[in-house]
Amino acid sequence: ASRLRLIDGVLEAPQVDISLLDGDVTGSLQAKGGQLTPLFNFEASFNDVSPASPMLSYFGNRVLDAKMSGTLTLRGRGASAAAMMSSLDGDMQFEIGRGVLAFIDMPSLADELADKLADESIAEDDDALSTVTKHVGAGDADFERGIGLVQMRAGRADDAAAEFVFARPYGDARLAFDVDLVSRQMAAQFALYPQLDRPVLWQLSGDILAPKISIDASAYQASPSVTIEPPEAEAQVAPAQ
Repeated sequence: ASRLRLIDGVLEAPQVDISLLDGDVTGSLQAKGGQLTPLFNFEASFNDVSPASPMLSYFGNRVLDAKMSGTLTLRGRGASAAAMMSSLDGDMQFEIGRGVLAFIDMPSLADELADKLADESIAEDDDALSTVTKHVGAGDADFERGIGLVQMRAGRADDAAAEFVFARPYGDARLAFDVDLVSRQMAAQFALYPQLDRPVLWQLSGDILAPKISIDASAYQASPSVTIEPPEAEAQVAPAQ
């Protein structure tokens, strides 16, 4: 819902109210065209938005199931959609409420790793990696809260990061990622700490909708990493034009 005003090639929407992903977005939009190169400025705050539904559609797993709130600013300029995308600048700051990471059964994983470390069976059997992969997709990991920051420069999210806080005895989880919205290429690392000082690392690279994923459990036992093919999505959603 919004009220628009167009004067001399300048489009203004001082308040835009959007219902989005089970949450609410309130923002303001200004766009200029006419004989100038088209440009826009968008500022918004969002509350209780959940990314679980689109993640389930794209990846076949809801991945992150939690409510997010924060602020967003975006600016772009260009005579075409591609030019506008490649010029995007802005930032997003967000907080994540209590929720789950839906791709790993961390309680069971942490218990099994602790048992194996205690009796040194990992060192004997060299099976840290198989222990981790056995719990991928087998349950959830509950976290207390999260926080994140994304900075957009020239259509690219550089040095974006998020951190998730778990209850003890687990350590925190940290995500660092770089996404090019024009080429749809990404590089990311997610570090999960089933033990306070020992991470399991997920490396993601390639197309944002079908990334190559590898797992590194060498903090528990030196062993080769494994490559996991992305799950087939339950539904494919065409990108917005």
